[in-house]
Order: sequence, then C-alpha cells, then structure tokens
Amino acid sequence: MDSPLDLRERLPPELATLASELAGIVNRAGGRLLLVGGTVRDLLLGQVPGEIDAEVSGLQTDQLTSLLSAQF
Repeated sequence: MDSPLDLRERLPPELATLASELAGIVNRAGGRLLLVGGTVRDLLLGQVPGEIDAEVSGLQTDQLTSLLSAQF
C-alpha cells in the first residue's frame, strides 16, 4: 500500500514555516488548523501556491483573533 501524500513537503519554505507556526499556535490553544482550498489544489497540480488557505476548528473567532493579534 502506498504511503499517504504529505503535501507540506511541497510548500515553498516561507509558506511551510508560516503554516507550521500557525498550526502550532492554534494547536496549543486547543484548535486544529487544516490547509484547504486553493493551497491544496495548487499542491496537487504541482503548482506553487502563493498563499495559505486554512480552516481552523475548535476555537471561537474571537479566540483566534486574539491569538493571532498577539503573535503577528
């Protein structure tokens, strides 16, 4: 059986770093960050995404806003 495709390895370094930082922030607060949308589409097509599309679950909007405001 083939191993699952890890699309994170295909992200450009600056986006990989950003995605990892964001996922860590969200995870430590009890949430979960998933790459979605055009980012995943581009990676599957072998293209380089220019931005990160993400879905965050497990946190309220105000929690996420506060977390990101404190970090960025």
